[in-house]
Amino acid sequence: MARIYFLIGGARSGKSSYGEELAKSLYGRVAYIATSKITDEEMEKRI
Repeated sequence: MARIYFLIGGARSGKSSYGEELAKSLYGRVAYIATSKITDEEMEKRI
């Protein structure tokens, strides 16, 4: 059965990096969905 991991934390706290490493160590592959609204110029560059 597939598992879903829900990672929470502050902005730029390393959630994506941690999630990628966790997925690689458990399954050898990575797939994730990152969502956000454009709220300022910095966020627009990141998206």
